[in-house]
Amino acid sequence: MYLGKILSRHSLSALEQAGAGITWLLDAASHESGAQENGEPNALTCWSSVLSHPQLEKTRAAPLVVLGLPTTKANDMEALATSALQIQIVEPVQGEGRATCLAMSGRENVIRLRCDELLPVMRNTAIGSLLLLIVCGDDVLFVEHCFDRRRFLEVCHELHLDALAKGDGADDFDDAGGDSPRVERCNGISTYSPQIQEIDAAEEFYYGVVRFDESPCA
Repeated sequence: MYLGKILSRHSLSALEQAGAGITWLLDAASHESGAQENGEPNALTCWSSVLSHPQLEKTRAAPLVVLGLPTTKANDMEALATSALQIQIVEPVQGEGRATCLAMSGRENVIRLRCDELLPVMRNTAIGSLLLLIVCGDDVLFVEHCFDRRRFLEVCHELHLDALAKGDGADDFDDAGGDSPRVERCNGISTYSPQIQEIDAAEEFYYGVVRFDESPCA
């Protein structure tokens, strides 16, 4: 199993415009999910063209997963970032259906990212890896997780089984979570399932990914 690889570390306040683009994304996602108010992790998907980061090319956009951790998780930030993304099946519980997740495990925390909500990023990933931007307080980690075609097909197979478990008449989004992320605590381990927001006003998940500094028609 491939472990997460930290490609770079930065201070949020030292990034361009003090990381305003990243902060705006996390605030927007938190407003929708209520994660910030509950002191829980916050997650979203977007294209790199909506923010500025030294690790990202200005002329080519890439799909990203942005994960915001509360400052109380600072001691577990690196362990979470470098853990393997395990395919984990969450069986039906409390009226919710079977769900396929990618789970990252730290020393005291587990974060499950639902694959149906990650699908726009996964199906647009042509570089063999998933890129995560993990933010905790002023610390920013740019993380790469190996995610090749075989891994993508494994996830698609499990998502197909999720759909079969729901039945023909089920709404695809009827079990995608409530107004705030869920948390389970057992034996000193907190397991979070943040609702992943999609920030994609320009519909880049469905249209071109190349960005140029100057328009050829200018």
